[in-house]
Amino acid sequence: MWRASLLIIVACAQVQESLQLPTSTQKISLAELQRTDSRIIGGNSTTVEKHPYLVQVLLYNSMRCGGTIITQQHILTAAHCFFNEDELLNVRHFSIRAGSTYLNSGGSLRDVSEIVIHSGYNTPVNDNDIAVMTLAAPLDLSNTIRTTSVALAGSTIPNNTPLIVVGWGHTEVNSVVSNVLQEVQVLKISHSTCRENYNLLQQLLNKPFDVTSNMICAGWLNVGGKDSCQGDSGGLLLADGVVVGIVSWGYGCAEPMFPGVYVRVSAYTDWINRTVSGVAYTRVNSAFSNYINVTLIAAAIIFLNQITLE
Repeated sequence: MWRASLLIIVACAQVQESLQLPTSTQKISLAELQRTDSRIIGGNSTTVEKHPYLVQVLLYNSMRCGGTIITQQHILTAAHCFFNEDELLNVRHFSIRAGSTYLNSGGSLRDVSEIVIHSGYNTPVNDNDIAVMTLAAPLDLSNTIRTTSVALAGSTIPNNTPLIVVGWGHTEVNSVVSNVLQEVQVLKISHSTCRENYNLLQQLLNKPFDVTSNMICAGWLNVGGKDSCQGDSGGLLLADGVVVGIVSWGYGCAEPMFPGVYVRVSAYTDWINRTVSGVAYTRVNSAFSNYINVTLIAAAIIFLNQITLE
């Protein structure tokens, strides 16, 4: 399907410490029915070498959410990570830890200079739950710290496609978070089925559980037992190494009828690129641009070889 390729950063510009807010006055409530603090149940331990693009988003030096390295100076995560109840948290209290398999230790730390929250982010629907963090200093790439690609704009994923969720979240319902990085395989769930199930829950509880076109669902429908969970918010949903989703919300964890709900990244590829454009010559790789990069490099090699032979 899609593969990640090297993203070359030509230059970086310093940015002032600031926080850009959505125009909506609505703010998230993280206490509401476990919806947005949610979201590895039923998974296995893994290493950061296998997933070097995953970072810990820290609040007061402790993990708040997961995040994804999309350039050396930008982290993709969920918007709701920056709210506590109805309070917007100060950007100065956030940092990130990259390159570590273990929770709250090891790796490389970076302060955060800016957080951009999608202007359409709203609650209680929790639509457009996406944000980009700018780091105060670029990350040094290594075998444990890498950028990865985001989904091609507008692309879709067939139902029942195997996907991977990675994070340090709860390994069992009501348990503590994991000290070691976890991964679990889930399946892409039909959007209509997911929406219908959550609509039923909405009627029963008289609470908003809207699954919009900007969201995708993944889990083990009618089986349960495997899911993202509390502590995984803002982390990534992967298809062949490409970020196709961001852990956003759900009802409980690993529930058979209610799969995890993720931000559909392909709906925001253009927004992500516009957001990171403040750093000169930086552009986030998407699946198609990766293909073009590889094709152009191969063509250049062939051309140079022909010149040499002549």
